[in-house]
Amino acid sequence: MASQRGIREYLQYLPKVQKAVRGGDYDILHANYGLTIPFAAMQFQHPVVATLWGSDVIGLDGLVTRLFSRRPDAITVRSTEMRELLGREDAYIIPSGIDMDLFQPLDQTAARQHVQWDLNDLHVLFPYSPDYKRKNYSLAEKVVEQVQEEFDRTIHLQTISGVDHSEMPNYMNASDALLLTSSHEGSPNTVKEAMACNVPVVSTDVGDVRSRLEGVTPSGVGSTKTELAKQLHSVLRSQERSNGREKVVEVSWDHIGDQIIDIYRTVLP
Repeated sequence: MASQRGIREYLQYLPKVQKAVRGGDYDILHANYGLTIPFAAMQFQHPVVATLWGSDVIGLDGLVTRLFSRRPDAITVRSTEMRELLGREDAYIIPSGIDMDLFQPLDQTAARQHVQWDLNDLHVLFPYSPDYKRKNYSLAEKVVEQVQEEFDRTIHLQTISGVDHSEMPNYMNASDALLLTSSHEGSPNTVKEAMACNVPVVSTDVGDVRSRLEGVTPSGVGSTKTELAKQLHSVLRSQERSNGREKVVEVSWDHIGDQIIDIYRTVLP
């Protein structure tokens, strides 16, 4: 939204939203990202619920979000960190839900054959494009390079982007670990999806990741390259799957959906 063109394209949706609200039979408006809150805020017929994702509370997007953050009757964030950045103490902390039927443990050999990865090497999954700066691919590279120095087996840092979501369980299960090196997150779905597949996770201390991985082994959180490398080294040495699935049931789609419905009930007249 930084360029003038981007701002114009953004503002052109306001009359469309207003027209849809006037012509529709709605009980609640749910703004599903910080930049959509202004559109929902410019009407007073219906209560407003907002869901924030993480990137919408930082940078320029964050300025817009915070400017309008008092308008929603209820607002949900992904983590305590997000609530503090937003400055709204009554915000509900609700992580994004995952499809436990889609993301489940699969045979690793079959998954590797499916995605055409070498069966004998080690594979660390970085589930984003290397060009996505906030995900900090350069740090992931350095972590894997440091760990590789202590391994005889070849370690591949696998990056994926533009893959159909239905294919992601194959990439997750083909991996020996998922590596997240982001500088900011809310409640990253990739971490929870890996957990649902019992794939170990090594991550920077962002969003709700530390609390999400509490009691999950093998997995780990680190704040520096050295700490992350130590955690990844331990995970790859263990050659074990994690117990993540049993820990992540609480963020299944059904469970999260019930919480959202409860919030709707609180704002209805």
